[in-house]
Amino acid sequence: MTDLPRLLADALTPPGPDAAAEAEALAAFRDARDSGALDAPTRRCDDWRREGEGLRDGVS
Repeated sequence: MTDLPRLLADALTPPGPDAAAEAEALAAFRDARDSGALDAPTRRCDDWRREGEGLRDGVS
């Protein structure tokens, strides 16, 4: 007889993170950061905040 509770738990448990994909994403982030791409100001059309709502430290 099968172990039904274990099979159900395995079916309901999401898979763990893909280590290779995580390393690739981290490398892409670091490349973007080091190239200065993350220093660009946010374009108004990409800013999801409501009009007049700024960041907490006053920087918009």
